[in-house]
Amino acid sequence: MENNFYLFLNLSPDSPEEEIKLAINSRIRKAQAEVNNPNPVISKRAQSEIQELFEIRKILLTPAERKKYNEKLKTSQTINTIKKIPEKKETVIHSIALLIDTSWSMDGKKIEDAKEAQISFLDTINIHDNEVGLLTFGNTVECIEPLTRDREKLIKRIKTIKANGSTPLMEAFVKTDSEIMKHKKGSAVIVVATDGSPTDADEEKIVTYCEQLKSNGTRIITIGIGDDVNAGFLQKLATGKDDYHYAQASFELKNIYRNVVAGLSVYKKKQG
Repeated sequence: MENNFYLFLNLSPDSPEEEIKLAINSRIRKAQAEVNNPNPVISKRAQSEIQELFEIRKILLTPAERKKYNEKLKTSQTINTIKKIPEKKETVIHSIALLIDTSWSMDGKKIEDAKEAQISFLDTINIHDNEVGLLTFGNTVECIEPLTRDREKLIKRIKTIKANGSTPLMEAFVKTDSEIMKHKKGSAVIVVATDGSPTDADEEKIVTYCEQLKSNGTRIITIGIGDDVNAGFLQKLATGKDDYHYAQASFELKNIYRNVVAGLSVYKKKQG
């Protein structure tokens, strides 16, 4: 959690009490929804966040306590840097590129479930410590949002995604590395979800290219959707055996993306 309560709630120190109350209650509801998550990492983090939110509510919704807290912020000069937090390069843990297959075969429920899953990813990850970029590959390969920690902007972009075209996976990886990761501030992570086979290059060529990315420190996480994916191919692209995920049906994607977040935390811990 952020040391600055206002920043944690995406508010300013002069926010009215009612706005603070609404923000806290919203965060508590989201955390409560994760308490019973089958993934123990996510469940434990949710329980911890709920406890912290209750403490924040006690301080910020008690006038005398809030006054003391605001004075402490002024003393530490934290308030003066609120709008510049994204510039603190040392706080960025991961630079994550979310790649989504927007070929015709993804049209309908698949693409809608994928969009909901990516929004769930943003709700689960600590966006203040990580930056996320978005890229779609279908009729064209397009970086629809560069790396950012602006959650609302990312969600707006995700909602505009539509399915059309083929599956230019090779170009998607090349463009991610040359455009999105060019400005990364943390460790590079590519999360790619697809329901079919690449149409712009043979699989071995893509595997070779991804091996180069991985040798340069990029972690690749692959998600296969439905019966038409080549599991062996996606497993080769993934950095490790735990970095390949499979969704028999698209409604399973939300849990998979949440597990990806949990895996990022575990991975970081293992790497020391």
